[in-house]
Amino acid sequence: MRTSTILAILGAASCAVAIRCTQGLTYCGTSLVKKGNYTKDMQNALQREGRVSSSHNMLDSLYLCTADEDFLIWRNTCRRGACQDNGVDRDDVCVGQGEQPEDQDMDQEEQEEEDQEQGMEQSRTDCLL
Repeated sequence: MRTSTILAILGAASCAVAIRCTQGLTYCGTSLVKKGNYTKDMQNALQREGRVSSSHNMLDSLYLCTADEDFLIWRNTCRRGACQDNGVDRDDVCVGQGEQPEDQDMDQEEQEEEDQEQGMEQSRTDCLL
């Protein structure tokens, strides 16, 4: 699925009645989507840290809820599907094999798309020769 499609789905899903995050707790992106309209806040948190707002980075990251309930601070990005919702009044965490390296901005799907596009460009060049 393309990132824009996923973000559109996130936006539609988050139009439900919002349940505010609790100041000082850490939430997975998936938990924030369930709570309400946090898509833009997650994008802003990632952008402040110089991270790409891909679906993986948005949904599999941990965010700290601050005193301004609409202001999130990006903490970390877990491996795909490894961000665990620990329930009410408990911090969410990364589980499994550890965390994704901070310098990895593209998720696997985006990297594959980029590789495929580069391969197509090379094929076009080879045909012209």
